[in-house]
Amino acid sequence: MKTAMRSVIWGTVAAAAALAGPLHAQSLEGIPVEQRLQILAGNQQARPLMEVFGIATFAAGADESCQLFDVGELRAFQVLKGQIGRQLARVGGDEVVAAIDQSERGTRQAKGCAMPDDTNVTIERARVVARALQDAPAAMTTDQQQCAVEGTHWRFHRREWEFVPKGHFVEYEDAQLEAMYQGLRTNFASIADQACGLVKQTVMLIPAFEKLRLMEEASSFAAPYAMAFTSLGSSERTFTSRHLGLWRSQRSWTGGGYTTEPDFYRMAHDGDVKTGFARLSSPGLFGVAGHMYFTTGGKWIAGINRNIEAVELRLDNGISLPMEKVAGEKEGMESTSTFELGKSGLTVLRDQGADVSVRVAFKQAGEEWRIFNAPGKGSGVQQINLGAVREGLAWSNAPRPAKN
Repeated sequence: MKTAMRSVIWGTVAAAAALAGPLHAQSLEGIPVEQRLQILAGNQQARPLMEVFGIATFAAGADESCQLFDVGELRAFQVLKGQIGRQLARVGGDEVVAAIDQSERGTRQAKGCAMPDDTNVTIERARVVARALQDAPAAMTTDQQQCAVEGTHWRFHRREWEFVPKGHFVEYEDAQLEAMYQGLRTNFASIADQACGLVKQTVMLIPAFEKLRLMEEASSFAAPYAMAFTSLGSSERTFTSRHLGLWRSQRSWTGGGYTTEPDFYRMAHDGDVKTGFARLSSPGLFGVAGHMYFTTGGKWIAGINRNIEAVELRLDNGISLPMEKVAGEKEGMESTSTFELGKSGLTVLRDQGADVSVRVAFKQAGEEWRIFNAPGKGSGVQQINLGAVREGLAWSNAPRPAKN
């Protein structure tokens, strides 16, 4: 057993090294898929890549059914799936990548968080892989301030990246797992160094970025006026905890910024709590704006930055659902108001098809009804798709392992 585990560990480390360069194999296009799989499995460079791809996709799939990982770990699996999948597809084709994708298997085996022993072993290995990728930026040899997190403008000093490994508080009693972690981190750091030297940005920094964001959000929630660890913590981007509370994971990668789509999180506390939101805006520097919140129990709550008169949901099939005003404070620029959809309105929403979209209308005293826009210049009217909200809530409400 130990020999087999040692082989697995060093195969995983070899995969990280293989990521650093192109996969040297002839295109297998035109060959039956089963034969392509056999050829790649016999290739010294491709085999370990296939193994890590399997671990990453299995873990990401398992996380759909059970809240196993935080946002940094989840992004690590997503980054590795994308990076390795592209390498393998160039040689073996998309059919090979689909054949070795273990997402569905992971989702199935982690259902209800009741996992067999072999699944727990794979999850443990996945955590080592994810931690190594998150800790890699702190081990880079190039000047990290010259390299951006791909998809963002963020660049961090080495001392900022070093908060990530400090925040893990992990010591491996198993020497083989420690060796696996050290080897992976070194190889992942080398890959990031290469990308930064070429294009000054890399996706390999995304998992560490997300871990930093989670750490800053947790600190902000616990001590709102405490000094931030990093420049990220000093930014307005780390605001989710102020809206929702303490969270562990985020479904979609948004670069820490704004998205026009509903955004869902997994919360660290229980109960019927806010777990996602869609942003609402209107034209003008000081326009009416806010959030439509979705709770774990399925409530719709509008939080508005002005004390307005009314809010209603307008479905694209012609149905209108007024929201009840439950709070309104002050007047003018410092005012706020809160609206909640009642039980009858929630019942109507539950009866609608997944393809139905919702617009949010609002009315200020003495003015005509207007429709909220999505955030961002030129985004147009905010349209909230009911199917997307249901999928997001299902993800947010996945069970947690008993130890959590």
